Amino acid sequence: MGNPFSDFSPRRFQPRSSGVAKRISAKEEVLKRLAEGYSELLKAEVDRMAWTADFDHLMEIYSLLAGQVKKFDYKALDIEAFCSLFEQSEDIPLTVPGPSGLYISALINGCPETRVALDLQEFTFRFHFLGFRLPTGKTLIVYGDTGDFTGCGLDGGILKLDGSTGSWCGAGMIGGRIEIKRDAGEYTGEWMHGGQISVAGRMQGAGEERYGGKINNY
Repeated sequence: MGNPFSDFSPRRFQPRSSGVAKRISAKEEVLKRLAEGYSELLKAEVDRMAWTADFDHLMEIYSLLAGQVKKFDYKALDIEAFCSLFEQSEDIPLTVPGPSGLYISALINGCPETRVALDLQEFTFRFHFLGFRLPTGKTLIVYGDTGDFTGCGLDGGILKLDGSTGSWCGAGMIGGRIEIKRDAGEYTGEWMHGGQISVAGRMQGAGEERYGGKINNY
């Protein structure tokens, strides 16, 4: 009697891993390019690492970043993977949460998907400026906590935060909606022009009302 398993010999049934390997290699190349773009930002900002909230300066840097990310071919999942580098890699400084959050916001606003989700629940790093200038038609969902200036200058998009945020959340926002499931810091909605901020947990303080918009604290 012949061997009934002869048709399943290892030589004839080789796993087809070349396609998977190519996809992994392609993702690594995307992350490498995104990291290089961030490094260029740090080099340009090395003398301003304090990163005070100078809105004109922020807009100048953001405009440059928005043009830069257009050159990259990436997707929403690549942004979440890039965020993880700040927890895992020693090559990216962990002392500049402002530039990193602004860069990630440019990636979010420039990616082809209209819905972006970031799982930051296990992160000790807190990104500032997440959701900066989030445009109409774009939804950003963040699981975990964020730093200061979350949703700053929000421009019609929807930001849902399943966690807590720092101070100046929604500062200067133009329109759209920010929903915070837990707590918010001081100066929430400072100088907002429009839109709505909802805080389900504790809010340390609302910002100065000057132009419009609405803040709900339940």
